[in-house]
Amino acid sequence: MNVRALNLFTKIALHGKGKAYFTNKYQSFTQLEDEYVVINPLSAADEDDSFIQHIKNSHGFKNVNKYACPIWTILHEIGHLRTNDDVEDDPDTRNFCQYAYDNGLLDYDQINSLYYDMPDEWAATEWAINFVKSHKILCKIFTYLI
Repeated sequence: MNVRALNLFTKIALHGKGKAYFTNKYQSFTQLEDEYVVINPLSAADEDDSFIQHIKNSHGFKNVNKYACPIWTILHEIGHLRTNDDVEDDPDTRNFCQYAYDNGLLDYDQINSLYYDMPDEWAATEWAINFVKSHKILCKIFTYLI
């Protein structure tokens, strides 16, 4: 994995609006209050296929597999920064997903489906898809580089 290429792609996608940090200690996430994303290159490379399938099946973006998983992870996290003012968080569903996971109430795919369909998660993914559509060549170059 080319972490330098990931870093450069992230900076380009952020376009000076927010910061990015890279770590191997945590899963990728967004800190909305301080406007930064944390990207774990290792977990981004091993992204669960359910996220990619969600983009393809629920969002209808059939070309999802033409772009590397880390590209999607980075853009999704940046999408949270860009759409934060437009959507509300759904803490009840988020808490239920965690509870269902911790207690084995639902299988992994069912939990992911609920999670990915929350308004803030959906909006962040839509932002990522629109970025890819608007910057196809850039995303393909970085898919090749990483």
